[in-house]
Parts: sequence; C-alpha cells; structure tokens
Amino acid sequence: MILIIAAANAAVWFAGQDWFVQMPSLFVPLRNVAIVALILLIGHLLMPRRDPRAELFLLIATFLFGLGLAMQFRLGHDAPRQLSGGEIELLADTVRFRNRGDPEDSIVTKIRSTVRGYNATLRREFDQGRIDVRLARSLEDEHGPSDTTSPFLQGRSTAPMDSILFRILPLLAALGGLFLFARSRLFPLLSSQWRAAGLYGSLALCVFIFLYLGSVGGIRGSTVSPQELLKLSVPIAWASLLLRYRNVFRGKSLATMTNRPLVLWLYVLGLLALPLLVFVAVRDFGQFLAIGLAQILLLAWFTRSPLYVLLFGSGLLIASIILLGDSFQFASPVVLIFILFALTVLGLAGLERFKTHQVLWPAASVVLGGFGLFAWVASLLPFVQKMLATPRARFMLWADLFARNNNPDWWDNSRQVIESLYAIDAGGVLGQGFGAGSPFLIPKAGSDFIFAAFVEEVGLLGGIILLAAFFGLLLIGLRIATDQNRGSFAGLLIAGYVLLLGAQAFVHVAGTMNIMPMTGITFPLVSSGMSSIVVTWLMVGGVVGMASRREKRLEGEDFVVRKDLTR
Repeated sequence: MILIIAAANAAVWFAGQDWFVQMPSLFVPLRNVAIVALILLIGHLLMPRRDPRAELFLLIATFLFGLGLAMQFRLGHDAPRQLSGGEIELLADTVRFRNRGDPEDSIVTKIRSTVRGYNATLRREFDQGRIDVRLARSLEDEHGPSDTTSPFLQGRSTAPMDSILFRILPLLAALGGLFLFARSRLFPLLSSQWRAAGLYGSLALCVFIFLYLGSVGGIRGSTVSPQELLKLSVPIAWASLLLRYRNVFRGKSLATMTNRPLVLWLYVLGLLALPLLVFVAVRDFGQFLAIGLAQILLLAWFTRSPLYVLLFGSGLLIASIILLGDSFQFASPVVLIFILFALTVLGLAGLERFKTHQVLWPAASVVLGGFGLFAWVASLLPFVQKMLATPRARFMLWADLFARNNNPDWWDNSRQVIESLYAIDAGGVLGQGFGAGSPFLIPKAGSDFIFAAFVEEVGLLGGIILLAAFFGLLLIGLRIATDQNRGSFAGLLIAGYVLLLGAQAFVHVAGTMNIMPMTGITFPLVSSGMSSIVVTWLMVGGVVGMASRREKRLEGEDFVVRKDLTR
C-alpha cells in the first residue's frame, strides 16, 4: 500500500519537472509518504490489542488519505500563487496610509478590492505561464530545444510548500482519536453522559455555530469550519437515543412506543429535526443531506425495519421540498408535500396492516405532520429565507445545467459542475495519468470536486477503484459495529460514524457527477480542508480505538432502559 502511495506521489513529481509552471519540491512526496507510514506504525502501537478488522479499517483509510495527498500535491503545485498573509498585511498598511482620514468601512472595502485585484493579476499571469510552458514543451518534443523555448522551461522556480503543520494535523487527529477512544476514559464518559455530549451538545453546537458564522459573515468569512464538530456529536445523539429505547424500536416491541409516548416522541422529533437545525446553523445544504441520509441509514441498520426508514426518509424529503420552495416548476410544494404525506401515512399503516390498537403509525403520522409544520414555520423566518437562496439556485441549476434563463451570472454559477463533467469525460477509461491532466480548470478541485479531478488523472477505472476502496471501508466498519453488538453504545456509535462518512461520500460524488444538486461538500479522507480532514480522522481514530478496546461490551451493559417501555 505504501508503495502505491509512493508511486502516485513520484508520478506527480516527475510530471511536474516537465509540465508544471512551478517545479515541485522533492520534499513534498517524501513528507506525504512519511505521514502515511507514521499513521500506520503509531496507530498499530496505540491499539490495546490486535484486532484484524480494526487494522484493516485503518489501512484502507490511510490508503485513501495517501491517494488524496498525492492529488492535493498535484493540484497544489500546479496552481497560481496568491498573496500570502504577510503580503496582505503590507498591502493593507499601504492602503490605510494612502486613505488615512477615510471611514473605516471605506478603507476595509478598498483593502479587499485591492487584494482581489492583485490575486486576479497573479492568476492571469500564472494561466499565461501555464500555456507558455506547455507550448514550449510540445515544441521541444517535436523540434528539439531552441533559444525560444528554453527560457520558459529553464527559468521556472520551485513551488512554495504548504505549511508542515497543516499536513501534520491529520496525523495528530488520527492518533489522538485512537488514543482517546482506546486508552482514555473518554468512551465510558460519553456512554454515561450521552445527553450532555450527544443531544444537548449538538443543540448547543448549533447555537454556537449560528452565532459564530453570523459574526464573521457566514461560511466564506470563516477561517475554520466549526460545523464539522457536529459530525462528532450528532452520531452520539443517534446512538444514545436508539440505545436508550432499543427495545422499543425493535420490531417485536413497537406497540410499547404508544404506552408512554410523550418523552419518547419528543426525542424522536428532536432526532428528526436535528438535520434541519444543522442546516439553519451552518447554512449548508450538503451537511443537511449528509446528516439526514446517515440518520436514515443508521435506523435501517439498527432496526432492520422499513417502517422507520419510511418515516425518517419522508421527513427528509418533506424538509427538502419546504427548503427548496418554488424551485419545483411541475407542481406546487404544497401539493408535493400533501401527496408525500398521504403516501407515507398509507405506507406506515400498510406495514402494520392498518391496525389502530397500540401501534405506531397513527402517532408517527402526527409526528411527521408536526415536523412538516415545524420545517414550514422555520422556512418563513427572514434569516432562513436568506439562507435558502443558494440551495434553491443550485437545485434550479441541476434541473437544467445549460439553461441560461437570461441570467448574466450563469457561467459563474454553473462552471464548477460543467468543468467537472468535462474532466470526467476527458479522463476516459484509463485517465490522462497523474500530473498529465488539467484538473486545475475546475474551481475548488482540491476539495469540493476532487473526485472529478481524480477521475481525469486516473480514469474511470481509477475512480471505480477509489469508490470500491471506500465501500470496503464502510463494510468493514459496519462489521466492526456488528462485532461490538448492535445493541451496545460502541456498536451504534461506530455505525453512526461509518455511515456518516458513507453518506458524505455519496453526496460528494453524486454532486460532482450532477446526479443530484451540487452541495459543495468534501470527499472524506481524500479532499483537502483542515477542519474537515481533522474531524474525519478523529472519527476514523475513534472507530479503530473502540474496535481495539480490551473489554467487550454486551447488550444491556450501557444503560438501564425504562421499565415502562420494555414490557
């Protein structure tokens, strides 16, 4: 595995010697391979006991991460240089000196405009340099070196390297997550304080994130992404709720859910509404879809019952229709919601053979209607209406990608997806080869569209191998969860983390290929992004740590289930 990672990084480095505008440093591929090796070595040493599945899970996760490092190396060393933090500070001081006496808001606006102008100039010069270098290389390959081509190929500087701390953070997160869940008292603390860490913690995080993003101007104004922390706390809430009422959610005990429904249904409603609250907090439709889909998958895995999948899946669809509003041109949102609600009620009743005595479907129908009303009221709030502009625009774009609709910003809005589809098509079956494609044409290729960049370089076959490796990671993770026991806190938390990774990967790939509206979400373990990759590795380390703990938890060990709900 390490040899494959080394070969991918070496291919990028050798390609960079010929084609890249800036020559890549040899230190970068050596550093990437060293980080991968350290995760495997130290991770193995931190495991309290040898567990083959835990080791295989760590191996596949590290393999995906290593391929991601190679692609980020390729993209980062054939990209335009932008102003550094120090250069921006000097530029800001100059603007302040020249405009002293002006209002502060006016000075800040001029600073931002000046920085954007310099960065745009650097991008244009770099794009022209990219054309010059490739043209010069093509001429030399055809006619040999000349005085005209040599200056373009020999005068290239070595590309600046990214921060070493930025690349070490995933390593620290992986080992830290493994240590905390395998060798510290964190896991018993989470299992005993599940309300504080899971449900209440997630709600508090939503409030904090909403206030934080509001103070910095939204996600684009934030240097970090605190919403990624919800990926750690939300699965704890799911695992805790399902475990607390595990005998109620099981198929043989559905009738007990209606004996004392108030407290339980409040929890169910809170669980159902949590993805919507996350969307309101982070203003990100992609996170809403990933968390909602992961919630449905966890219910399906735990209960093995289509009833809850139908209930929660309908809730997710109803919330999506409400959020997208008038984006549906073929029918009114009210009509769509009414039809979906009626079909869901009929489906729930059909699964229970239309009985009305101590069964789930009447109460579930009321809760689904209450959730729809809650989502509708939330969508009427002025600040939520402002947030809905982006997902609605992306939905309309997905419905007809090449429809301009007299929109002057059509190309700016659709360029990412169109360039992504062109890149996938250009890759063909076997790809252009690492370093030989043009993934730099895709905006945000290293994060939101890295799958398309990967397919252009290594082809459809390489993309299938990447997805197969990720699918294998999910299967092994769910097998680890089953070994821990479906009715234990460890088993449910492992399944929650693994399914959340799978849901996020699905949303990323589907958006990249225009199968669903583009959401701007990263590919776990492969995409760049400091907050995302750190939290992802904390989740992976947690799964490996829980799988390799010495003690084995049996069903019923974690909580005392309410007696009135277990008869």
